[in-house]
Amino acid sequence: MKEHRTKYTRHRAVVKVAPYEELGVIDVHFLPCNKVAVSAVAVTPGQAGYPFNYPSKMEEPAVCPAP
Repeated sequence: MKEHRTKYTRHRAVVKVAPYEELGVIDVHFLPCNKVAVSAVAVTPGQAGYPFNYPSKMEEPAVCPAP
């Protein structure tokens, strides 16, 4: 376990939450290039009104764009 823990990484991100009218479940999307998107809407991904339309599997590009 000690060796396994040496491979852990920690990340921190401060992001804006997508606008919502009614509080719902908090969804955190971990995206390629160390991007994060957060929503708190009362609908689930794929439904009308959901603020993001990311594919379920995204590939990490060979080179990430500069921030």
